[in-house]
Amino acid sequence: MKLLKLFLMIIIGSTPIACSKSDDQKTQEHFLSGQQRALERAQDVNNVLQQAEEKKRQQLEDTER
Repeated sequence: MKLLKLFLMIIIGSTPIACSKSDDQKTQEHFLSGQQRALERAQDVNNVLQQAEEKKRQQLEDTER
């Protein structure tokens, strides 16, 4: 009987902690911010590659003249 009461108290006491939304929101924000940073880095890499390609084309045009 005491074991049953202890078990119920543990379940009832941990329910508000388990149902808390603050951790879920932090995790979701963290996940989304990580995705945003990855997207920004990919765009930066794309810009660098485009600049390098443009520079190479310019050098080829200069050598053909």
